Amino acid sequence: VLFACLSDGTFRQQECFSIIMSKRMPDINEMTALGKPLLVAACENAVIMEKICLILLKRDADVNAIDKETGKTALHAACASGSIKVVRELLQRKANVNARDLQQQTPVHAALTSNVFELLPMLSAYNARFDLADQTLNTPVHLAAKLNQGKAIKFMVQRGAIS
Repeated sequence: VLFACLSDGTFRQQECFSIIMSKRMPDINEMTALGKPLLVAACENAVIMEKICLILLKRDADVNAIDKETGKTALHAACASGSIKVVRELLQRKANVNARDLQQQTPVHAALTSNVFELLPMLSAYNARFDLADQTLNTPVHLAAKLNQGKAIKFMVQRGAIS
């Protein structure tokens, strides 16, 4: 039922989610049949589903649960969606800032795809590494160059991304 509330992020569905959460104590770390944790699913649309993500975190959802198909964590998903508030909350709850998905990408790689620069200083404050290459040998600096993100490149280089 909770996954149905995430299907398109409408206000009604978010309201439905809140009602279900207030009336019963579902398994907060529930997964789909394919192994995607509820928190990861919500964080994939964290900008739209911010309220749901924060409810799950308040209920102590596992911030380091991994999507078995992709290897992504909620932090990867929230960074890719560009939600500053959800990323901040995940980091405060000790999400692994250098977690690697099945393509060896980190939340920094994901943050760059969202084009929300403010995520980089936030990740840096929690000791994110900017020198970790993915399976195609692209570091976040390489990705930022491909995405024409000069400000991000400068920020990462100043923090030792290139030695």
